[in-house]
Amino acid sequence: MNEKLVKILTEARHNPNLKQKLIDTKSAKDPMQAFCEVATEAGYPMTVGELFQIGEEYARSEERRVGKEC
Repeated sequence: MNEKLVKILTEARHNPNLKQKLIDTKSAKDPMQAFCEVATEAGYPMTVGELFQIGEEYARSEERRVGKEC
């Protein structure tokens, strides 16, 4: 997983206010953009493009893992 994403999620575990702000992004009109804005405000600059890239890398990793199990 992306280092920035790991850091913000780790911080959110210890910071209830940040955690709630991140959870609240789920109901935003544009959840990914809202997540990036909260992350950036918290000191972890992130773009929607980076989130897509993280998702793509995760999906490829899972495909390789599942492919090995078959």
